Amino acid sequence: AVTRARVTNVDAYRTASREAYADQIERGISSTVRGYRRIARKLAEQNGTPALDLEARRADGATIVVRVLLFWTYALALAIEVPAGTDAGEARAIAAKFAPPKK
Repeated sequence: AVTRARVTNVDAYRTASREAYADQIERGISSTVRGYRRIARKLAEQNGTPALDLEARRADGATIVVRVLLFWTYALALAIEVPAGTDAGEARAIAAKFAPPKK
């Protein structure tokens, strides 16, 4: 699923507040996923836009792969659910391609 949220992401562009802002986003995601257990997290830039990559496991064993693109005035989030016992490699590859156009 792809979701667009109208939100100001100024803290994502400030080095001093970037990690704390990513923590807030992850807390919001984890609060909606039953049994959330982080597998991986990366905060980087994609073509000049901050991007938060998360991979987590749910209580039922399913893997969730998420990429959040943090534009100045909105965020785009891609979330892919991978059933328990299935390789998440394809979901990771799709999430890696979810990026803003090159400037």
